[in-house]
Amino acid sequence: MIMQVRNPVYLSLITLCLSACTVGEDYKNPGYDVDTQWDALHDEEMDKSSVTQDDTESKLAGWWAWFSDETLTFLVEEALKNNNDLKIAKARIKEARANERLTNSAFFPQIDAVGTGRRGTLGGFAGDRLDTSKQYGASGSWDIDLFGGNRRRDEAAEYSTQAAEASMEQVRLVLVSDVARNYIRLRGLQKQRALTANNLGIQINAQKAVQARRDEKMVSQLEVERARAQSQGTKARIPQIKREINAAINRLAVLTASKPRLVRELLTEPAPIPTLPASIALKLPINIISSRPDVRIAERQLAEATALTGAAFAEFFPKISLDAFLGKSTSNVYGGLSPWNVTLNGLLPLLNFGRIQAGVDAADARQEQAFYNFRQAVLL
Repeated sequence: MIMQVRNPVYLSLITLCLSACTVGEDYKNPGYDVDTQWDALHDEEMDKSSVTQDDTESKLAGWWAWFSDETLTFLVEEALKNNNDLKIAKARIKEARANERLTNSAFFPQIDAVGTGRRGTLGGFAGDRLDTSKQYGASGSWDIDLFGGNRRRDEAAEYSTQAAEASMEQVRLVLVSDVARNYIRLRGLQKQRALTANNLGIQINAQKAVQARRDEKMVSQLEVERARAQSQGTKARIPQIKREINAAINRLAVLTASKPRLVRELLTEPAPIPTLPASIALKLPINIISSRPDVRIAERQLAEATALTGAAFAEFFPKISLDAFLGKSTSNVYGGLSPWNVTLNGLLPLLNFGRIQAGVDAADARQEQAFYNFRQAVLL
């Protein structure tokens, strides 16, 4: 169905009236069903002086500084600057923002420069008269978002960007945790290696003493073999500890995107195992849950699925678009002209054999999946 509308004022009024409706469900955060206090704080046997509840972001963001270890801080900063997984997450945010701009462009007219040239006979009552004609100008089209399908898709794109940003925060959190865990494990292994080497020396001396007593027939050969087995068992643990130390160093090299040789030079010298301060700060449970990146991702994905369900439902309703052309035309026969036109187009789905309903059902199912995924994330 195509109808010609010439009055620009009338077209503007139609556009404003028709663009005021948005179908589909508006998203509402389902909320977080959690306790208002930490259960551990109600434990009478717990030393409550070791825990304080604090919502100050500046105190919680750089939590690795609580260990007061300059080497750990350096490794975390290097990881945040160089880690490849974090760079991938940042690139995904760029992609999401580009897709958001792409979706947003559907709200605006698309304008193109067009031009044609023709040479030939006119035919008809003009006979075989030869004519050369040219036409050029600007052609535009605008899909009027009558029932909010584009608005819902734009909402979904915005929610997708926010999910990508939360995903980057999750990668960052896991990255810093991995660096801290591997560093503390490395220092623990170095301490274990030193203690094992010290024990080995003591056991070797004890073995020599037992052997001397055996030479004087003061103990049995069984005592000698027992002392030897103990020292050999301790000696066998040292290579395993060294392998675990190398694995921790290599893992830190991967996390910081550095050469293993450089990390090994930095960490070869043993250092004390980092410890937490006597008192640590915790957020309230509701604030911990709402700020967790994995929960934030699930919540934003639920919002995106809700918006896309509305976009799918909008396919049931009419679509309205405007086409326009303004240009110049020259012809040997007709001379110079300034053609223009404005066309209002309407499309109403009548028979699609369940295609649109299937799309809505699929969108509903994805929304349901997103909802239970969110619930599961809160429980974890």
